[in-house]
Amino acid sequence: MGRFAADNYSCLQEIDSILVTTSSNKVVIKDILDLNNWTKESKGGRNAREDCTFIINDEDLQ
Repeated sequence: MGRFAADNYSCLQEIDSILVTTSSNKVVIKDILDLNNWTKESKGGRNAREDCTFIINDEDLQ
């Protein structure tokens, strides 16, 4: 937040590690490193920000 991202900003470029745990001891089978599985919303201006979301549903667990 607070800096301007280039048009080619990737939701994964600043992530160095991700830990996902479930209460049911299931494994996430959805590829978290696939950019197509992320949604990105950009907000320009003085308080520029990039909001990236990765959603895990029941069918993404095994």
